[in-house]
Amino acid sequence: MRGYARPASTCALAAFIVASFVVGSPVTWAQNDKSDKLDKKDTRVEPTSWGNVYGHVYDAVTGAPIEKAKISVQLDDGFQEKGRSVDDSDLLGEYKVQCVLGRISNNFDIGRALLSSPMGMLFGGATNTTKRIDVSRVNLKVHADGYKPFEGMAVARTQNAKAFRIDMEPILLVPDKVHGESVSAIGWAAVRIVDAWAKPSVAKKGDQIQLTALARAYGKDPGKAIEIVAVSPLWKGTKKLRYAKEQTSQTERTFELDYTVTGKEKLKAAPVYFVITKSNLDYDSRQYVASALIQISDAPTQDPIVSQRVEALDAWNQGENRRGMQQFFKVAEAGQQPYDWLVAARMAEELSAFSEAVNGWEKVRDNKLFEPSYYRPHLVEAYYRNRQYEKVIAELSTTIKKNPKDWQKEVDATAIGYGGLSLVKLDKLEEAQKISKSLLNWPYSGIYPAVIEFRGALRLAEVEKAHAAKPNSAEALCNYGRALLDLGRFEEGIAKLNESLELNPDEPGVKRDLIWAALQLNRMPEDSKDLDQAVKDAEKALNLEKGKQKSKDFFAWNQYAVLGYALAEQQKRQGDAGWEATRDRSIEALREALVLGRVGAKVDRGVFEYKFGYTTKSEVAISGFAYPQANASFQLLDSMKRLRAHPDDHLALFNQATALFDLGQTQLAGKCLEDLLKVKPDYLEATFLSALAAQRAEDPEKAKELLRAVVEQNPWHPRASLALSKLLAEEGDVSGSVEQMAAFEKHYGVVRSVK
Repeated sequence: MRGYARPASTCALAAFIVASFVVGSPVTWAQNDKSDKLDKKDTRVEPTSWGNVYGHVYDAVTGAPIEKAKISVQLDDGFQEKGRSVDDSDLLGEYKVQCVLGRISNNFDIGRALLSSPMGMLFGGATNTTKRIDVSRVNLKVHADGYKPFEGMAVARTQNAKAFRIDMEPILLVPDKVHGESVSAIGWAAVRIVDAWAKPSVAKKGDQIQLTALARAYGKDPGKAIEIVAVSPLWKGTKKLRYAKEQTSQTERTFELDYTVTGKEKLKAAPVYFVITKSNLDYDSRQYVASALIQISDAPTQDPIVSQRVEALDAWNQGENRRGMQQFFKVAEAGQQPYDWLVAARMAEELSAFSEAVNGWEKVRDNKLFEPSYYRPHLVEAYYRNRQYEKVIAELSTTIKKNPKDWQKEVDATAIGYGGLSLVKLDKLEEAQKISKSLLNWPYSGIYPAVIEFRGALRLAEVEKAHAAKPNSAEALCNYGRALLDLGRFEEGIAKLNESLELNPDEPGVKRDLIWAALQLNRMPEDSKDLDQAVKDAEKALNLEKGKQKSKDFFAWNQYAVLGYALAEQQKRQGDAGWEATRDRSIEALREALVLGRVGAKVDRGVFEYKFGYTTKSEVAISGFAYPQANASFQLLDSMKRLRAHPDDHLALFNQATALFDLGQTQLAGKCLEDLLKVKPDYLEATFLSALAAQRAEDPEKAKELLRAVVEQNPWHPRASLALSKLLAEEGDVSGSVEQMAAFEKHYGVVRSVK
């Protein structure tokens, strides 16, 4: 068989480029550099390449975009007055600034070069490019005439490694004469649907129903900039609404759609959901925020179900949730309409009335008008919550028998998680282990809470079984205790670990885990020797000795880094001169942890044409990290390095406190907040984080006091009213909870409604 020969010109060119690459890029194995190695960036995990940061600035009172606001993003050497890190917002309040976001690296691929023509080489066909986004939060300064300035941390709404950009949550500026503070408004939307309706709401065959969505919008031509679609069981796919020619408001714009009743509809009552799918401003893309109800009846005035359905919905929307749910189940029983069963099931689900939810979702399933992928996750969860574990397995049995790669076509990972949990509850551990192993073939399934809960429950069941078989085994007790720690059951875990120590005082790593558990419970060891020993034990677990395979476990490295940070803080407060060296070792450990915490890359191999070979470069795009802890650890690393050079940087102190809080280190976060408030006593975000810390420490009275202080000082705070509402609801203060939820929805939109 004759082989394919690449043209001589191509081979010559490839040889020339390879030679140039080798000769022109000598490898430097060592450098005589006396500078601090931590001042240099570790390119494996720290950003070195500039990228774009996009966002919008709005008036907190009117919601309108603010033109000519000056935005500056913080760089390693602080905020600048000019340059690419500074921009003025345009007519729609949009800005684009630049900062170091991650790393773009290129390397020459000899294999691709040999498969590329001169034309392909010209267009980069022999190049491998990796784009990696590290940053998910930046510090911004925003100023505009007539408004209170904003200075603080802003969170990225999206990361796009391929475009090498991040898009930020919006900034709300409060006018000078208005009470409150400017904020980074997580979840706020300039464009949102404020109301929706159907006229007539009850129709017969031949009637034309006008569906209307009233949206808050800005700009000269919202009809072109904004797209709203309607989704309903009455039709397939989506229907685009038209922009109404006549408008009565400059900020609230009307979008319309006509639907003619054919008389062939299988459903006599059906919801219509309105969804914003496109906008040139920040918009609310949630699917079930705005809806209308279409009812079809040949004799609307003589049909009692029509009025009963409206009464049930009114009761629900007015806060009489239990009565509304009960009435809707009566409507469903009388009319046997799939929509009614669907709404009744959702109501029961929201009220945690799982017995009623099972009834509702079973009726939805039996009507066979909805795809299994829609109702099955809800039904499976209702079965599980109602402790009907055998029914969970039965509902998932046909799916589980298929290739695990095909599971996601029928159910989401949450349903499989509940299936695994049911097997654990039924003590079918071998089957549960097969499910757990199969989930490894489902990318990102491990981030679903039900899957996380399942794996934790399975591990606990396994160690409980091992302990029962060998009740006097120090190792079995140790594994039991560690499983409990991983589930957040620290007191129980500590008890088992202490039992293990009683049987074998030299059981490896137990003392380290006891210190780690104490930190999680906000019990900083008084003696630094205990922490020092815990750090040494954690280091030993990494296998750093010569000749051993260094650990590739992100969590082991992360634990080592956080223990090192805690030791450094304790040494610092005790006046130990070695605290800086300990801190620096913690920074190095964070770097190693983050290398192991990378998310799996999405690879674009480029375009290959048989005539020209590879004509585009190969590109790998990586956004963020695989674990929530890794994102927090990156923030901790960044803030620790900044504080080495600028110990009084209040934004770095806040970011460090936030990272520690996200890592579960509430006590360490609290000490960091103490340092922050010494530098900037009036920093409101520190008060909010202190409230969350108090809530985590089970001090609800202090948490409520601090949250009320935040809300009183800044009504536009994106999370304080919501956090206070949830806290009051947990205590049974319904009226107080409703009041705070209303305050939140005034600025951020309705959390939920059923129409």
